[in-house]
Amino acid sequence: MTTADLFSPDPAGRDLLRVHSLAVTFHQGRFIPAVQDVGYRVEPDQAVALVGMSGSGKTVSTLSVFGLGGANPGVTGGQAWCRGENLLEGLGHAVQSRRTPAGRILRKDAAWEKLFRRRARQYLGATVGFIFQEPILALDPCYTIGEHLAEVYHRHDASISRSAARERAVEDLVRVNIRTAAAVADKFPHQLSGGMCQKVVILLALASNPALIIADEPTTALDSVSQVEVLDLLFRERARRKLGILFITHDVKLLQERFDRIAVLCRGYLVEWGERRHYFGSRPDLLHPYTRNLFGHRMAEGAGEAAEPDSAAGLDGGCPALAECSQATDLCRRLPGFVEVEPGHYVRCHQANPNIIVEHSGGRN
Repeated sequence: MTTADLFSPDPAGRDLLRVHSLAVTFHQGRFIPAVQDVGYRVEPDQAVALVGMSGSGKTVSTLSVFGLGGANPGVTGGQAWCRGENLLEGLGHAVQSRRTPAGRILRKDAAWEKLFRRRARQYLGATVGFIFQEPILALDPCYTIGEHLAEVYHRHDASISRSAARERAVEDLVRVNIRTAAAVADKFPHQLSGGMCQKVVILLALASNPALIIADEPTTALDSVSQVEVLDLLFRERARRKLGILFITHDVKLLQERFDRIAVLCRGYLVEWGERRHYFGSRPDLLHPYTRNLFGHRMAEGAGEAAEPDSAAGLDGGCPALAECSQATDLCRRLPGFVEVEPGHYVRCHQANPNIIVEHSGGRN
């Protein structure tokens, strides 16, 4: 079972975002597969978390779907539906791959790339709002907070006057618990704290009333108090607007509450998909070994962010967690498929499939 089986398209088009078999490739002197087989889905009024170590492909697998990750060549495989429309339609015919003595060469049709970006742009802002990791970098240092908000309001409602836009900006700042809202509206980004800047970025993402918010590590650069305030704000708005949320993080401590489903990524592969109760329930033995290690490390007091170990395991056809898995066998040099270990809980691991383990123990391939 692959991500194509787990996340096949919904004929009714009810999902806000559904991705499967996603592949993303970078070119840095040679072609490097950053994402190999990632999938997930976000339904209306549902909060989904993508979690994994730094370098696992969390951010790349979301930005690239909307043409925000660059094109060198960028997305090279997979399907992505937003509100029933396949954003990557025709990708299979647009990518050409061949092997030469110098290595693999990938080329992508420029006309398709242009069409894809135009198609994805229709959803940015109107259907999908982005919240980025570094709020200060998402704001223009030459404009005040009020000017930032007014510009977005005017972009989505050309009839709004300058005074009405400012009034709405102050009202929105008050709504996100910024007490000195009128004064903050006249300040520049560098004059605000990180937590306050992130609240402004959230307001900008919500200004066009999107159905889905994609939040890329929105609490990473914040202190613990600001983290709680930002999460409370995001999920309060989710309840008020019936939003879908795709939340990218490396901090599993944030996942114990609020989220409906969790996707675990390892070296460019989805390795686990399930409901929150599956990860924090009474059966940790059912979790992928990588997930157990990730959650055990993250739940330890004071644990910081870790990066994927330097290893090509998983990108050469084997299990993506082969290098650090204490339960690995020779069978793990082949990429495993997904196994449903309990209803709605899927793990990409040979050890989770008793039939394969029995065969392997008997010496058969």
